[in-house]
Amino acid sequence: MTVKALSFFLLMAALSMTAESARKWKEGDNGLVRWDLDCTFESSVHIASKDIPGDQCGRFCLANKDCTHFTYKSGTCYLKRSTIHWQEEGEYLSACGFIPSRTSQKIN
Repeated sequence: MTVKALSFFLLMAALSMTAESARKWKEGDNGLVRWDLDCTFESSVHIASKDIPGDQCGRFCLANKDCTHFTYKSGTCYLKRSTIHWQEEGEYLSACGFIPSRTSQKIN
């Protein structure tokens, strides 16, 4: 197993300890980001991607003014933009999130 894969699985294991059965968005980056596990935003427009640790994906989105949503999977952070029809979907071993100030997505 590569260091990148091991890092991802350790991050997911640590984060999953706080996961609940109903989707409850967790806060990140001093409340500027919301995220959760086992999800993705498929209907959003892909604007960028970068191989980074999972705990930096929300910060990467924050740094890109066009980013509203993100998905982290297999060591890669995918930045997305969706202002009208976002669709969150379940996806095992992924994490997803959004920037509340850039979207009208509801926070549970």
